[in-house]
Amino acid sequence: HVSPWEKALINAIQIKFPADSLTTNDEEYSRSMKSAYADFPDNDFVATLYAESIMNLHAWDFYTKKGGEPQPWTAELLEVLEHAIRINPTNPLANHLYLHATEAAPDVEKALASAERLKTLVPSAGHLVHMPSHIYINTGDYHEGSIANERAVVADSIYIAECQSQGVYPQLYYPHNYHFLAATAAFEGNGAKSIEAAYKTVSILDKRYFREAGYETVLHYATIPMHVLVKFEQWEKIVAMPRPDADLAYPLAIWHYARGMAYANLNKPDEAQMELDALNKLTQSEEVKRVIIWSINRAEDVCKIASLVLQAELMTGKGEYAAAIKLLKQAIELEDNLNYNEPPDWFFSVRHLLGNVLMLSGDYTGAEKIYREDLMEWPKNGFALSGLYESLMGQNKKDEAEGVKQQFDLAWKYADSELKYSRMDKAKRKNLTLKIDENSPNTLVYLASTVCLTK
Repeated sequence: HVSPWEKALINAIQIKFPADSLTTNDEEYSRSMKSAYADFPDNDFVATLYAESIMNLHAWDFYTKKGGEPQPWTAELLEVLEHAIRINPTNPLANHLYLHATEAAPDVEKALASAERLKTLVPSAGHLVHMPSHIYINTGDYHEGSIANERAVVADSIYIAECQSQGVYPQLYYPHNYHFLAATAAFEGNGAKSIEAAYKTVSILDKRYFREAGYETVLHYATIPMHVLVKFEQWEKIVAMPRPDADLAYPLAIWHYARGMAYANLNKPDEAQMELDALNKLTQSEEVKRVIIWSINRAEDVCKIASLVLQAELMTGKGEYAAAIKLLKQAIELEDNLNYNEPPDWFFSVRHLLGNVLMLSGDYTGAEKIYREDLMEWPKNGFALSGLYESLMGQNKKDEAEGVKQQFDLAWKYADSELKYSRMDKAKRKNLTLKIDENSPNTLVYLASTVCLTK
């Protein structure tokens, strides 16, 4: 015996998965769910499944760009999800979907209530515990994002170890917690934590999936330590990194990029140029071109940004600031045209580099503009706030600069590194290593591990 609303769902799911086909009929299913929602508008489960059907028709495409205009279907999607949450504020799926539906919105703050709920709503479901960080990274609450991912790591570690889970979840979703933690920790200036999380992202991967069709995203995960080490200018660590296997073209390309950045900063421009040449060659390879990150962005585009950044670094080292600025503007254009993903598939903002070169060139007004743009993209991030402060001081806007300095001090309260403009202060560069106290629940997360079966 089933209720009328359950019967409506059964009929809809039969449409989605027709008996004579291996292909889902998503459009007809969504129409059927719309009808079910019209019949049962006060059932939050029906409403949520209808909203999900809309999202499946337009995956990751709810705004023209991050902070852009909503797509034609977005208004109805949000209306249905908000209605479901009003009916039942503790509906886990409705809150989960609402975060995905709003994370790229210009008014992303409206999702903070759902983010707050998901912190504790289903504490053993690691992915749901992680989800608030998709909002926090866009509201500038980076420390809250780090905490969410630390908690998610613990939840998923327990689940995967106890259930000996294999496949998509432990290889794509569990590492995503560490991947995201590497990003939020970096934005709050906690280099040691970011580096540790980046290495954890890779260490929990089952290397068999590096060559498995459908798991190309794990190749992106393999690049995260390289990007984070570049961000925190750990040049010696980069030079010591082992070379990825020759057939893993995408990680190998980013390895060459990182080494090029290291050599450029260790006063070895010839070696840096060799790394750039190797990067460019791999970028043009079919092996790189066929890698799509989360079915969203092409690894080729990420490598093109890397090439432009490395070229600009070489120009900066020669004092050829105009050439470096031109290259970095090209890189920003590519970066801005990447499809929305969180964390961003280019780790991290090219504007931090451009602003830095503009400061070196004495163009304080131009630097101010770039830093303000970056703060629109990544609110309250310390790299841009540091650069903005210096650019305002360079223009003798001391009162405004003082307000920015206060914002920076708050943003950088968990940081372990010192900045000059929007990059590491070369004179105060540190060898960053996370110190783990096994008795502290706050750092126990970095000892978490999972069972990846290799039998």
